Amino acid sequence: MLRASIKLILVAYAISALLVIAILIFASSQPTIGGLSTYWLLVIPALVGLRAGIKHVTRLATKLIITEDRVRYETGILSKSTRVMELSKVQDVRMDQRLGQRLIGVGNVSLETAGETSRIEMANIDGPQKVADHILEMVRAQRQK
Repeated sequence: MLRASIKLILVAYAISALLVIAILIFASSQPTIGGLSTYWLLVIPALVGLRAGIKHVTRLATKLIITEDRVRYETGILSKSTRVMELSKVQDVRMDQRLGQRLIGVGNVSLETAGETSRIEMANIDGPQKVADHILEMVRAQRQK
């Protein structure tokens, strides 16, 4: 079972915590700016933390399950959506990494079959090249049966 990496989420949590500390230090030395309390600046790390929390829940609610002959992509918490793709019908396995993803060792893996709308993409997977190679090996094995 594959899930998106938690690395980027942890970075966002850390940035949020550092912002809180920096704002509290700043606010203790300068409690107001132009008549407004500097504690209002705490809204910024709250929003960063909220976004990280949403991404965290989304990560937990999305998974890619690779079995011997199928790939199943599940997403959702209250309502679920599932896509199933037979490995023998996979025509292309693609791995993409932006610069930031390369720096922390994550990337996007997508699987395609014949047809325009039959694509499954998992973003921010740890070790994306290994995952793509493993899926390709399983596709080849399935086609040889």
